[in-house]
Amino acid sequence: MLIDIDGDGIETTSVENGVYFDQENDGFAEKSAWVGKDDGVLAYDKNNNGRIDDGNELFGDSYVKTDGTLATSGFDALSDLDSNGDGIINSEDTNFQSIKILKGDGTLLSLEEAGISTISLNSKNSVIRDGNGNRQLTSGTYTKTDGTTGKISDYELQSDPMNSIATEWIEVSEEIAA
Repeated sequence: MLIDIDGDGIETTSVENGVYFDQENDGFAEKSAWVGKDDGVLAYDKNNNGRIDDGNELFGDSYVKTDGTLATSGFDALSDLDSNGDGIINSEDTNFQSIKILKGDGTLLSLEEAGISTISLNSKNSVIRDGNGNRQLTSGTYTKTDGTTGKISDYELQSDPMNSIATEWIEVSEEIAA
């Protein structure tokens, strides 16, 4: 899920100007389109290692929910953290403080640091392809601490699976290497 932090619309990059990221949790980071430097990707550092490792820590269809199933969308993934079931993610939800924004420039912010007080789980279909070939699938809103609102959208970012790097390495024993 991409979030418009600076209020000028959600901006994405092309694959060529993107990043290597393991969106599918398979140990391979594919060259992928990404969010523009002034916007962010909604994330949840599940293993508390201080970084966002793969698609399981982004709210999207690679996110594994607490019941063990894959989310069907970014909003479905985010609803997994709506601990009080009110349709809004806010400080009344148990893991609100653990939700982060990974900005396009690599900065990791808390929702509080970004000035976000609530995220609505209400969304509407909005299939739009942007100039970089990335598809916005659904969109919704969030509310800032000053009362203004912003846009949050579930995106399908383009990637090049043939241009990938391993994120995990298996140690080969001397017997196998021989």
